[in-house]
Amino acid sequence: MIQQLGGVEAAAPVRQRARRIVLVAYLVTYAVLVAGMLLNPATFGGNIVGIMILTPVLGVALLIALVLVGRARARAGAELAIAGVLAIPIILLVVVAGICVASGLPIPRAA
Repeated sequence: MIQQLGGVEAAAPVRQRARRIVLVAYLVTYAVLVAGMLLNPATFGGNIVGIMILTPVLGVALLIALVLVGRARARAGAELAIAGVLAIPIILLVVVAGICVASGLPIPRAA
């Protein structure tokens, strides 16, 4: 029982650091995608719709990522634990951002 409590306490700093990394990664990705949509004149009209779709989708992905990070247990060294905790949240971010880019926003496809 004591060993189990020690593991939970040891995982707290890893989860806190991972939570900050996830928040920054998602916010930076959101800012870059929205800025790209707003600054690209070829996407005029579609950019507002794209932002309206991106916001809740990326928000839900962020919530899922934060839940996953909150449930994570660190069993190895700090660097390895951070990588393990961040694996699924970062993959989720790449999938959502990739779908956004593949849809033509913020980078429109050539006509």
